[in-house]
Amino acid sequence: MNTYNNSLLRFYRFVLKLCPPLFRKKYSEEMLLVFQMQLDNTPNLNFWQANQIFWSELRPIPKLLITAHLHERKKLNMKTTINRWFMQEQGSWKESALAILPVLIMGALVPPLLSLEPSLTNLPPNTFSLILLFLTLTLIIIGLVGAMIGFPRWTM
Repeated sequence: MNTYNNSLLRFYRFVLKLCPPLFRKKYSEEMLLVFQMQLDNTPNLNFWQANQIFWSELRPIPKLLITAHLHERKKLNMKTTINRWFMQEQGSWKESALAILPVLIMGALVPPLLSLEPSLTNLPPNTFSLILLFLTLTLIIIGLVGAMIGFPRWTM
């Protein structure tokens, strides 16, 4: 290996460190290997040949970096939007509050409705059905949120 190879490989490693972590973990070894193979395939590499290989590999890197960063950011934003609210550390007060939340919601809704019990018999069937539907949908939505984030402890 001549000096061009060493310096180009060092610089290419630096450029690959600019990639987002997940992309780097998946593809950096392969990209570095391809670059190294191109350098090794040219014996007695001179400055102009090294420059040509370097620019042929480096030309798509800015677009690749932008695309990789945007993709990872989009993936993290999708993940963190729901996780920020519903995924908490085990044993934290926020997880305890999430575990109590369904009980509080149902506790705040059911007693006032049950206090109407004497007048429930006088309610029109549509109103009674709406109340029952609202309570059922509340439990279903809480269950779906738990399912969307992989059933953490608080859903139990």
